[in-house]
Amino acid sequence: MFKKSLTLIGLILIAMGLIYFAKASAMPIKALIGDLRLNYVWEEALKTGKPKPPWSGADFLPIGQIKIPKLGISRIVLNSASGEAMTWGIGKVSSSSEVEVTTTSVLAGHRDSHMRFLSKLQIGDQVEYQLINGIKKTYVIREIKIVRNASYLLPITEKNDDILVLTTCWPFNAVVSGPERFILTAEYNLA
Repeated sequence: MFKKSLTLIGLILIAMGLIYFAKASAMPIKALIGDLRLNYVWEEALKTGKPKPPWSGADFLPIGQIKIPKLGISRIVLNSASGEAMTWGIGKVSSSSEVEVTTTSVLAGHRDSHMRFLSKLQIGDQVEYQLINGIKKTYVIREIKIVRNASYLLPITEKNDDILVLTTCWPFNAVVSGPERFILTAEYNLA
């Protein structure tokens, strides 16, 4: 009787452990599958020139990709900075067209996931940005600053200037969101 009770308790503990393991693994597995799907639809969009949602019900489309050569990092850029979109990637803040040639583009993402790499960049580093029409541009970081979110104004540029702004919450290691934002400004490098 005692052996049966111990066996039953052991089986219950194993079952509980498996349940907790499955719950803990659900989010990382979902993130991995979502990332694979986003990369797949991005590659398809490059071939066809037409973005499509990565899955049914998604309120965003892949419209670009940024790469940080210094860090070997690549991220998909989505056409929206909505809550759902920024769960999955970097979102485009401006509401202008999906394909821009000469303008200021603002990209935002979460400091603890898709934009974590910003803390490792310095003035002079390069950011590559590829648009859905296949155009690839290289930008050079010219300015990094911390601002209160309501106080930041986009840089005033000449009509033909091409500026890329990457932003996230600050400080990088904070547990809760605060009013400060990390702003990285990069200029198109013609060379």
